[in-house]
Amino acid sequence: MKTSLIGFGNRYPLTLALERNKIEHDFEFFIKRPVEVEKDWKKEKFETGLLSAGAIISNSKAIPLRSWGISSSGPVMSVGIFSDRPWKELKECRIRDLSSGVTSPLLLKAIWKEKFKHYPKLIHADDPRSSEAVLCIGDKALRWYQNGKYAFFEDLGLVWHEMTGTSIPYAFWCVKRGSKAEEYKNEIDKKLSSSYSWGKKNIDKIKESIMISSGVNKKTAKQYLECYEVKLEKKILQGWNIFKELTRPIISKERYDNKK
Repeated sequence: MKTSLIGFGNRYPLTLALERNKIEHDFEFFIKRPVEVEKDWKKEKFETGLLSAGAIISNSKAIPLRSWGISSSGPVMSVGIFSDRPWKELKECRIRDLSSGVTSPLLLKAIWKEKFKHYPKLIHADDPRSSEAVLCIGDKALRWYQNGKYAFFEDLGLVWHEMTGTSIPYAFWCVKRGSKAEEYKNEIDKKLSSSYSWGKKNIDKIKESIMISSGVNKKTAKQYLECYEVKLEKKILQGWNIFKELTRPIISKERYDNKK
């Protein structure tokens, strides 16, 4: 069963046991950047796996399993704006998008619209124009956070929680509508539950894997693990609904602009 995994260390509490074949399964894993995972889901290359929350909104064939994914209820250390200028001075500045993500640019735009009443000046990674800040996520962002690469870091997970009072899902485990995976979604749920339980019992192995993939020290890996949840609670649905409400106008605008 072709299965997508997002190539960041925050997936390990949910998937490491499966990736190391500690649990019998028939997943065939493909580990990619979030934007690549989104494209391949649109091409119907996957039957199941992790898919960014932002990608799910525009993919009617992706059915989220509401119990499993990647979420936070506060700071995340690995999703944010890095700059040598404070947040309040960036209102009219260009921000370079190094995220290779789907959810994080939407999250930034939703936050910016609420805080500053307009969308951020987000530019592509290869845009020749200068920028005063960088949107970065994942393992690279975690290294930057630890090493203090920039003078200021604005944690978008924390900003979201302060703004809405809710948790935010960065990704859900999904099954493809009409596929074998949908038919066996209860079995998939059991496999994920077993993998999660293994991770809880082998937390040091989870930390080691994060340290290896991210290049961070043990202290940072421990703090990072405390930021995220992969076993999702019902309260995540409130944050998910708010996220969809705030980002749908953004997605519609982007589709319209792309048709011009």
